[in-house]
Amino acid sequence: MNNTVLGALAVLSASSLGFAGSTDGEYMSLDRELDNLATSLSSTGPGGVGVSAFIRVAVDMVDQDVAGAADDELGATVDNMRVVFDADAGAGYGFHVAVDAAGGTADLVDGYGTFNVGEQVKGTIGLFRKPFLWQGWIDENRLLFNDHLLGGYTLNGAFANTRDLGAMFSGSMEQFGWAVAVQNGSDALLDEHQISARGTFTAMGKGVGFQEGAYNSTDEQNLVVGVGFSDDGALNDGQAIGGDVVFTQGPLYAHAQIADYDVDLGDVTPWDVTVSYMVSPNEWELAGRIEDWDDTNDTTHFAVGATYYANGHNAKWTLQVDSYSSDANPDGTAIALSLVLGA
Repeated sequence: MNNTVLGALAVLSASSLGFAGSTDGEYMSLDRELDNLATSLSSTGPGGVGVSAFIRVAVDMVDQDVAGAADDELGATVDNMRVVFDADAGAGYGFHVAVDAAGGTADLVDGYGTFNVGEQVKGTIGLFRKPFLWQGWIDENRLLFNDHLLGGYTLNGAFANTRDLGAMFSGSMEQFGWAVAVQNGSDALLDEHQISARGTFTAMGKGVGFQEGAYNSTDEQNLVVGVGFSDDGALNDGQAIGGDVVFTQGPLYAHAQIADYDVDLGDVTPWDVTVSYMVSPNEWELAGRIEDWDDTNDTTHFAVGATYYANGHNAKWTLQVDSYSSDANPDGTAIALSLVLGA
């Protein structure tokens, strides 16, 4: 996994306390579809605390040139062991805390407070994901895939999923949503900062929520188009510009992303397309993905998977096959069987 882009992602992640998702899709009001987000937690009113949790475990068989290991790998992994707390402090204030112990120790994933600024603007202060691309805001238990390298995120999604400390303002009006954040950046508490922003337009329907796939999708056509910008001031050339499109209608789901990264982020323009179809409504879903990392090793990634929803995203199995083609690592195939349980 020694390619330029992943190295750049590691640099940008250095100031974050964790790499994982939160189960509170309403931590910002950027998109209109947040009103329909199934993952949002409702507390019992001022002073009440909502608690949720999920685990994601897998059995993997991975070629050594994909794993970057001395030999092929075959074994079980605990990818997430997440507990999430959400609370309404009253008077328009609240907080969100997510802790993950998949690595054997409890690590803070998200930790932030929120407050209302009028009726249409929300403020956020603490540790949170930057507003850049839609997939970066999706929690791991609501992804379609769980591959060995990036845990189900695409390369662009992994960049968008990094956390940092800072402040953000977000809001929505009619079909438009926006968010602007200033975070510490790769130099931590020194005088440079990471600035990021995202805007969305709900072109059809009521939005798409924060989950991959067509589970519980309505027959109505839903289409959201977004653009994002990120600039790490501690880097000489640390800007990224990206865009995405998400579409659902009945059993069909489609999602595409592209982003252009400056020299200090790899000087690449990776893109990806994911499509899924519910062959049995809310029970069996087939999915496929193609990625071009646009790196110096000409890395491409193909994935196919089948998901069985025993109880929605609270109990589901996913079997997938990943194929990587590269002039270096990763190159080869990987097979994973994942189980997600949540409550």
